Amino acid sequence: MVTLHVIALLIYGFGVYACGSVLAYMARASRIGPDDQVAPLGKALRASCRTPSFRWSFTLLGLCCGWFVLHTVREIVPPSELRNWLDLFRLDLSLLFPPILMEATYHEVRERGLLTGRAWRVGSVLGWIVSPLAATYCTLAIFRVVPRPLSLGALIGYTFALAYSLAGVYCALALSIGRKQRETSDERKGRRWTIALYGVLLLFAATLAIGRFDREGFAELLNVVGGALPLVFMFTGTYHESRFEFVDLFVKRGVFFATCVALLAAFFGLVLPAVDGLAAGPARPLVLALFLLPVAMAFPWLHRRLGRWLDSVWLGRILPPVEAIKRFLAGLRDAVTREQLVEQAERGLAAIFRAPAQVRLGAAEPGDPPLDTAIEVPVRSAGAVVGTIRMGRRENHVPYFGEDRALIGSLADVLSHMLENIDLQARRQEQEARARELSLAASRSELKALRAQINPHFLFNALNAIAGLIHKEPARADETLEQLAEIFRYTLRGSESEWAVLSEELDFVRSYLEVERARFGRRLEVAVSAPVEIASARLPTMLVQTLVENAVKHGVATVRGPARIEVVARQEDGALVVEVRDSGPGFPTGDVPVPRAEPPSRQSGYGLRNVRERLAGHYGDRARLAVHRDAERGLTVAALVLPLDAPASKKSQGAA
Repeated sequence: MVTLHVIALLIYGFGVYACGSVLAYMARASRIGPDDQVAPLGKALRASCRTPSFRWSFTLLGLCCGWFVLHTVREIVPPSELRNWLDLFRLDLSLLFPPILMEATYHEVRERGLLTGRAWRVGSVLGWIVSPLAATYCTLAIFRVVPRPLSLGALIGYTFALAYSLAGVYCALALSIGRKQRETSDERKGRRWTIALYGVLLLFAATLAIGRFDREGFAELLNVVGGALPLVFMFTGTYHESRFEFVDLFVKRGVFFATCVALLAAFFGLVLPAVDGLAAGPARPLVLALFLLPVAMAFPWLHRRLGRWLDSVWLGRILPPVEAIKRFLAGLRDAVTREQLVEQAERGLAAIFRAPAQVRLGAAEPGDPPLDTAIEVPVRSAGAVVGTIRMGRRENHVPYFGEDRALIGSLADVLSHMLENIDLQARRQEQEARARELSLAASRSELKALRAQINPHFLFNALNAIAGLIHKEPARADETLEQLAEIFRYTLRGSESEWAVLSEELDFVRSYLEVERARFGRRLEVAVSAPVEIASARLPTMLVQTLVENAVKHGVATVRGPARIEVVARQEDGALVVEVRDSGPGFPTGDVPVPRAEPPSRQSGYGLRNVRERLAGHYGDRARLAVHRDAERGLTVAALVLPLDAPASKKSQGAA
């Protein structure tokens, strides 16, 4: 009897602990609003928190919690008048289980749209009639208000057998007839286990009906079995029907409860005699607290260690949630497109859960490979579902529990944030590309306007120079006229193209400078050079000519004595460098990066701003225009630095 008493205390204590945990969790989940930011575990419950089946299940769970509290108190209280009243209250409370169980089953199956007849509703109402009448009759029989046709034990046994037989038959039939037309293997297994439990309930009812209650210890054994029966129902039902939400509460809390009970029992068994010998009177509680303090402080550490051990050994979780999220995030950092993000997310999920994974963003495509899905979690962005994470069955056949679903939900949130970042980067790149195209379009328009503006002035000056040479140097006048014709031929031919070959661009610059030499006479010296190996390099058309024109306008034209213009092209560190040097007074020094937009000034002029904008549009930050002063030689240097490996955008190359 002592052993049975200890077992009963352990069962009832764990029942209070487990039911209280689940009841608190369900109560918290039922208060979640539609706009609350909660863990995916709570989101899964939120949809069912307003249904009748949930409310009746919540009521049944609360009844179980009260049931285990009552049994725990009864086991602690010694035989007395108080214990007799507790037995009476336990009798009435136990007869509330059948109608509530029938009501919860009725609503659960009816919500599937499968129980529509009135007979099922009449059956659940019958349970509310039979059980209260039976409880009332037994109570009156105990106080001898009504006659007892049998002994008190037999009367209670037959009453229990009637109520629980009615509930077992009703619930088993409802689950059998009200099953889904298409059930998953987990749903089928859970339904069969639940029906089997109702079979056990019928067997227990039959035992109550035919049992010999006068036999020594038999009544106490039935009390323990009957008291533990709700825990068996709750554990089996939650494992097969709602294990996503509750099974972690049972398993982990069960192991932790048993470990704590064992440690505390050993502590009190070993320490209490020592405390009795050390201190007595008022100091005894303090000494006992000091002995108990290390054990109490070790409980949080013990809870974590037990949780990790269960995760690793029994549940197959190779990483704790925080480490799993870190590893998953690290695997997604290199993704720059949606396709790469999906591929790396599937690889990370498969490694964390040791199961096949499938990530779908947007609607599922007809060609998607089939997956035996064990769990599916939505991927949400800004409150809308933008995809799903589907996990297949694990290799070790361990099911997914509540913490697994919560972890997958957290990983879905991480995936959602990474998806938003990729989409944001894509939109930013599109905006930059659009801005670059607009800049190119503007620079093309400005280039055409520049040509239209420059050509008349240049033509006027060139014709005046040729007119002055006709009588003095007719041969040179003919040569200058040919150079002028070549200039306008190149300008017209390249007016619709954004790109030119370096050799052609330098030939055009030579012709331009020869015409300018006819204008400035012998005081202008010109030198143009470039190695043969870079003659085929491509660059934006008339880019060098714009710098040469600025060198003439702001350099040669501002000095009265001899002037010099040098155009030198070379390859340097994998880049094309074209320098235009002039002996004029120069610009303010400084290396100006291309992407920086700045308004035209008297020093830089309209032409240099156009050069910077065209370089920014074609190359981004891979090219630059640098202007500096070579004080040793007395030259102003405008240097173009252009990449040789990627000279143009796709659209610009197509235009060429």
